[in-house]
Amino acid sequence: MKIAPQLVAHSILVCCDKRERGLRIKNILAKTGYKVELCFSVYDALHIAAQEMPHLIITESNIFDGTAGVIYDRLMAHKTLHQIPIMVHVVNKTREEIQHLAGRNFAAIFLEQYEPEAFFSKTKELIESQSSVSPYFVSAQDLPIDSHVDLSLETTIMGRMGDSLVCRSEVHISPETILRCIPENGQDSLELKDAFNLDLNGEFFNLFPLQQIKSSGRQWVMNLPDLASQENKPKDKSSQNRKILMIMNNKEYLGGYKEILSGFEIEVVECSNITEAGEILLSKGTTCGSVYIHDFDDEALRRQWQNILSRLPQAHRPAVVVGITDRELPPNANCNAIRRPFGLGRFAEVIEASFLRAEELAKVAGSNSSSAKKGLPAKYLSEAKLLGVDEIGGVIESTFLLAPNVKVHIKNSFLQRCFKGQEQVVFSNSARIPDSPNRFHNRFEAVAPGASKGRHWEFVINIVSGTHQFRQ
Repeated sequence: MKIAPQLVAHSILVCCDKRERGLRIKNILAKTGYKVELCFSVYDALHIAAQEMPHLIITESNIFDGTAGVIYDRLMAHKTLHQIPIMVHVVNKTREEIQHLAGRNFAAIFLEQYEPEAFFSKTKELIESQSSVSPYFVSAQDLPIDSHVDLSLETTIMGRMGDSLVCRSEVHISPETILRCIPENGQDSLELKDAFNLDLNGEFFNLFPLQQIKSSGRQWVMNLPDLASQENKPKDKSSQNRKILMIMNNKEYLGGYKEILSGFEIEVVECSNITEAGEILLSKGTTCGSVYIHDFDDEALRRQWQNILSRLPQAHRPAVVVGITDRELPPNANCNAIRRPFGLGRFAEVIEASFLRAEELAKVAGSNSSSAKKGLPAKYLSEAKLLGVDEIGGVIESTFLLAPNVKVHIKNSFLQRCFKGQEQVVFSNSARIPDSPNRFHNRFEAVAPGASKGRHWEFVINIVSGTHQFRQ
């Protein structure tokens, strides 16, 4: 099982005899995205390792109060810390420095004079040779447990906007995701799908087509306030830039799309490829309020498109809708996907929603959660799969992308045992799974800042070791 590699910022403990060398190494590693702890004694190295459980230890062979051999022996004798790989830097290749390294299975011994490029290359090699999560990661596949996880996170039902239900949350929802939405006032629950997302600085407006709500709650939803009729309503159609740049080669399909969009007062600008689209957008800036890309299955095309967007001022960037199939990667989180093949009605709904802007909705709903107009508090309920646990929490696979620092309630009997009954965790990072449309790996943390990861992991390992199929 492969975990999305960009999910974790790996941690490294550096132990040096001289402060100047230590700071130089720390600065190089920190610039490349590693979280680095620095110490100058064997005593501190052992204490920090037990507290923080780094993913790699880099130590000089001789420290004023001991040697790399002492660190190795103490960690190898520890129940949980023996998994930490140790890289030794031999500053002076003398017999005294080298003799205590014999007979010990260090992850690497660096004998060269300190040279940043070679040193970093070896560090990167060691980090990438272990689990993409951490050296302690235990896969759920190796445990006789139920990997099914129930998730619950907060949202607010703001009202209706045209033919869509508008909710406000901290999650970007894939169109493939089917959610149950439970209002706190006891109203009937809703089954929601085909989400369209508007991003407002990391907070999201989730729009769901009303006609896709099949549950009994649809009746009360139709009585919700119409946001477009309120004071400071979003721009009406006459003031919106209702031109869409359609990038596709199939003229027959294009004719059908143009015909149905004309009924929504949307003008279509034809374009056959990404290069031509870039010329139009970069030369005229705000000509088009939205873009639809029909075929987006080539990595080079995706990079080319991202380059075009990066050259446009943020205020002039159009909304982007991408048609995807099971064989294609999903778009970035700031785009929206529609799965092909699709009906013309669904296509028109998605394109119509793409002309809305989060900033315009915020004029009605409030510029952020603290100033938001009163809505109906609710919870999104969804299912996920537990992939494994580690020293700080674990990883789940889901059909939605969670924003950093989102608090989510998780229910799984194994996790509740590991977290001493705690249900609420914080999701620290999310990443799309390569070659798997609309599925995400989400890393969650159950250890509070400043708390001992070592103590938490010892507790978890005692539970893990009690399962008869697991061998550490």
